[in-house]
Amino acid sequence: MFRYIIIMFTFLLVSFTLSVDVLPQQKWEPGERIKEALDTLTGSLKRTVENDVTGNASKYGISNLVGAYLKMGEKAVYTASLETGNSYVFAAGGDVNTADVDILIKDETGSILEKDDNINKFAVVLFTPSKTGLYFIELLTPTVKERGFAVVAMLEKTIYSNSANMYSAYENMVKSWLAYNSNKQYSTRFARNYQDASSNSVSFCFWGYFMDDNTSHSWSNSAIMPTKEFAFVTACDNDVKYLEVEINLTEEKNIRSDIEDDRTFIKRLSPKSATSFDFKYENLKTRSGKSFIMSTLIEITN
Repeated sequence: MFRYIIIMFTFLLVSFTLSVDVLPQQKWEPGERIKEALDTLTGSLKRTVENDVTGNASKYGISNLVGAYLKMGEKAVYTASLETGNSYVFAAGGDVNTADVDILIKDETGSILEKDDNINKFAVVLFTPSKTGLYFIELLTPTVKERGFAVVAMLEKTIYSNSANMYSAYENMVKSWLAYNSNKQYSTRFARNYQDASSNSVSFCFWGYFMDDNTSHSWSNSAIMPTKEFAFVTACDNDVKYLEVEINLTEEKNIRSDIEDDRTFIKRLSPKSATSFDFKYENLKTRSGKSFIMSTLIEITN
């Protein structure tokens, strides 16, 4: 059954062979970690495509994905609103430091409903909720030797998605940061903020969404950002013509910016006091009607 689940979703990668060489003379560690995790996620699916004889693979596509920078014993949790009668797939992959990625799906009582806790850099769970409601998706890296970056994606039926769009947005993100940082030479790392330190619950520091034209998407991050320097880096794929991004630091003025021709947005954040933040994508306009947008929150360490 597990093998069949993996096979179902490999259509995303049948024709896509990744080759991203972005300013190879420069390095950006968070960008490299993101690519390693995306490669693990998509590569594991791609390798099973030759065994797909079911014809069901084309029914599913990536709706969204999130990522976190985790050490052993930590987890990242997000809440998903799922509908009864629908089937969902949650797939995860990690970077070079991540030898094992696990996914747990829990209900509001904390009961585990489905899981993949096999020792593998890749995890996949097929889940059909018995009732409509909120469910908690936990991403864990139980055997990581150092901190590792891992992503978890949600796939839904009849969702349009294209891995080429995802990697196009990734490439634009890396190019924009390297250009922004070419004279400044900031050292950076993924933001390491806790949603709940008592349970080792770490905030996500990476977000990605496939969106329709004229739609919006919001993310409320309950983690507390300390009084340090951060950068919020956003990029879109090459189909995007226009997107508005809004960032809000708790009790501070909203920060707005429009993405247009360059499809990227970088904003430095300097909280005056410990605070949480949220962001919103809206007024999306593309050439194809749908597009991929991704953001990451990084800490500036110098």
